[in-house]
Amino acid sequence: SGRCGEETGLGLSVFDSYLDGIGRSRELKREPNQGTVCSIHIPLMMQAGHLESEQESSRSLEGGEVLLIAEDDERVMTVISMILKNAGYSVIPCKDGGEAVSAFADNHEQVAAALLDFRMPVMNGAEVFREWRQINSNNPVVLMSGNLSVPDLDGLKAEGLSGVVSKPCTRKTLLSALRDALEVAQNGL
Repeated sequence: SGRCGEETGLGLSVFDSYLDGIGRSRELKREPNQGTVCSIHIPLMMQAGHLESEQESSRSLEGGEVLLIAEDDERVMTVISMILKNAGYSVIPCKDGGEAVSAFADNHEQVAAALLDFRMPVMNGAEVFREWRQINSNNPVVLMSGNLSVPDLDGLKAEGLSGVVSKPCTRKTLLSALRDALEVAQNGL
């Protein structure tokens, strides 16, 4: 997305990591004077080995809650939404920080938790998080970031941030972070 030199984010790296987490395969074909074709094959169902390893875990990573997701990279949003919907969640997608604040104000009684990209247009994830605290301080928020500093992270956690997922991450890491945040909120810890 964008012209060469404009993008500095981790969108493609995150997209590739999510696809790895759901068991995809990739094939590159290069033809002289015709360019390169990249084919990505995504399974319609999880492979048996994937299912067994997750069933062996002590708890389910699935849920039925409504999650608000703010991510400005459309490809990453598509993969995150697919992962969450396949795990049973309902998703309210937002393409930037301003849209996320408006959507949360309109739906905060239904939204169980939020997953926010740290770097987005209009408002970044930390700014959105602080706005949400004024609307409803009980909703858990997980930030996605590839480069959030330790002092910044410690400050946000002191303000009530539920967790951070480093970009890129796997399907299991993403679902675990959200499930952890939801369980802490539900248990009032």
